[in-house]
Amino acid sequence: MLVPGLAPVVYHDIRSRHLPPSRTALSAMIGATRRWFQRNRKRLAIGFGVVGAGYLVGQYVLSKISDARERMSSERIAREKFVTAVPILTLTRDRVIPLTLTMDDIAYADDSNRTRRTAPSPS
Repeated sequence: MLVPGLAPVVYHDIRSRHLPPSRTALSAMIGATRRWFQRNRKRLAIGFGVVGAGYLVGQYVLSKISDARERMSSERIAREKFVTAVPILTLTRDRVIPLTLTMDDIAYADDSNRTRRTAPSPS
């Protein structure tokens, strides 16, 4: 911006006399970037550390969520298999043990089996 009565300010780089004109701007930009990184080295290191820690925590949480989903899925499948097996077992039980037997009949059959096993065999 030009101010009336003042001459425009022109900034000259001392190195500009030794470099070709196309390299002057590039080297100045690279030098400024290098200085900025050196000035902000500690802040950058802390920032990268925080971002890295956040990434690791995120990966840990995602793995735990994945494990929980897998466990819930396997439990659901096991429960479905159990629910499917119960009616089959009920039908089989009804065919193997007739409904006409009472507890007394079962106890009598159990006692007779015991006496047969414990009785000495005639030889």
